[in-house]
Parts: sequence; C-alpha cells; structure tokens
Amino acid sequence: MARTAVGYFADRGSADAAFGELLGLGFSRDEISIVGREEAERASATDADEHATAGSGAALGGLTGLLVGVAAMLVPGIGPLVAVGPITAALAGAVTGGVTGAVVGGLGGALIHAGVPEEDARYYEERFKQGGVLMTVQAPDDRSYRQALYVLSRHGADVRDADGASHVAAPAAIADTRPAAPPAVADTRPAAVERSLDDGPQHLELREEQLVPHKEVREVGEVRIRTEVEEVPARAEAEVSREQLRLQHIPVNEAVQDRVAPWEEDGAFMVPVYEEQLVLTKQLVLREYLRVERVPTTERRQFEEMVRRERLVVDDPDHAARINDAEGAAEHRREMEPAPPVQRSA
Repeated sequence: MARTAVGYFADRGSADAAFGELLGLGFSRDEISIVGREEAERASATDADEHATAGSGAALGGLTGLLVGVAAMLVPGIGPLVAVGPITAALAGAVTGGVTGAVVGGLGGALIHAGVPEEDARYYEERFKQGGVLMTVQAPDDRSYRQALYVLSRHGADVRDADGASHVAAPAAIADTRPAAPPAVADTRPAAVERSLDDGPQHLELREEQLVPHKEVREVGEVRIRTEVEEVPARAEAEVSREQLRLQHIPVNEAVQDRVAPWEEDGAFMVPVYEEQLVLTKQLVLREYLRVERVPTTERRQFEEMVRRERLVVDDPDHAARINDAEGAAEHRREMEPAPPVQRSA
C-alpha cells in the first residue's frame, strides 16, 4: 500500500544529504517533494554563486538547484514558499481552496491531500512555520516507506512514527541497522613446538574454537489489529410513575334545589351524586360526594434493547506476536453465557 513519509529538516545541509541518499537508493525525483521558504532559497542560491570559482561557474546542485527559478506561492499563515515534486499540485489546490479538510487552505491541507494523517499534517505545518525544509517521499509499499523514514531520520529529520510520536535524531546518533558481521574465527592451525636452548622442557600451545552467540533483528510477520461493531443485548432498570383513581364516598343526604357542577378541592376532584327520593313531594337530595384524587405509584420495570459496542479482533496468521489476552478471552466467555431471564412485574 502506498504511503507518504514526511521529514522536517532544520538545516539545508542535512536535507541535501538525505535527498542524495534517497536518489542513490532508487527513489525517483517524481516521488520526492521539497518545500522551502522563498527568501531562504534565494539567499542559498546567492551564497552558492558567490562561492563558485571562475572555472566552475555558478552551477547549482542538490536542493538549491531544484528550487531556484521555481515560482513562489503565497500560502496563508506561512507566506511565500517554493516547492517541487508531487506535493506542488496539492499545495496549489490548497492555496486556491481546492483542497478541503480539517486544515483548509495551507501546507497542512496539501499534506492531508497527499495522504498524511491530519494530526501529523498539523504538526509539520507548525514546524515549517519556524523555517527549515520539509521533505516528503511517496513510497509504493511498507518496506519502501520504512526505508524512507530511516534515511530521513538518519540525516537529522524530525519524523513521526505510526503512534504519532516525534523523533529527532542527529546523523551521528543513528546506529547502523545493517546485520552485524559474524565474529572472526581465530587461527586454529597447530602451534609450533618451542624448545629451549638448553634442550629443556618443551612447551605446546593448545587452541580450540568456541561459539560466540550474537543477535540480529528479523521480521517474522505482521499483525493487523482492527475493530468491529457488534450488537449485544443490554438491560436497564428505571422507576416510572403512573396515576390511579381512588374513590371515596362521602355521605350527604341533604335536599338541594339545583345540581352543582363537579369542582376541585385540595387536589381532589369532587363529583356530586344525586338521586330522587320518595317524599310527599319530589325533591332533589344530595346523597353523597364522590372524592376523586390522583395517587402516584412507583413500580420497577426492565427495558431490553440492542446496543452496539466494539470488540478487538486480532489477525495474526503467523502467530508472530504471541499475544496473551487472557482477560479479553474471559470477558468473551462471559459474553457468550446466556443472559438470565428478565423478571417482569405483574
């Protein structure tokens, strides 16, 4: 999978050395992008002209030769800069608003368009504001990507690894990662027998070979870790309220002339109940009041619904990582056990 390696150089000499080594390793100029400030490139070219001899002329090489004569672009928040390589088109699009993303219109937007993660793009944009040279390398695969990162870091570039950590290393501080040469085998030929001048005792040297172990780092495989979304049942308990009607009969048995509409009294709804009774004459008697009030009750219910969560899936076909995830396996077994039945209230 194609990836983009990025390195920030505080000085031009280190960037020039890294550029030359990348070309020597087989990276083409079409895969390497260099971004520098216009005033710094102009000063570098002038200095090279002043130090050129009459016989050699003012021929410029390396990064200075690439960037001299390139039209400057005015980038918001940074100012005029010059660039060569694949990033030029993305940078021009970022200046004109053609590149969209979290960092719109700037060097960060161009880096995101080139495949650099957003967090790294923001980081390198801030570093470039301090000056220096920014170099990107388009690697066709992971091996070339790691090789490009190593070359950039070996020459003092500020590079960020897969975890987003920044590493700045001077050229002399980077250890040679080539496999160590096997230890030299001592000469095991039989030693000559030495005689003393007085024909005294003889001395014989005995030698043997011994195994000297050494370690070397080899790549035995790759481990891919990803997340999957799954649905699992979830339960929750909550208290809910509802209203019930409680009827209370209040006897009255009082004769009235007219009917009275229901009314509210002390939070209760009073409903009069009438009946006719046989007397010498018919009359309306208020027999009783019906007191109606709302009584809140509380009951516990269980709710069950499907929710989503992520679980860890490790693809390690070569068993290279030898991952011991006993806690995750126990959690998986608990999830596989059937859930207890839900008890519902009557």
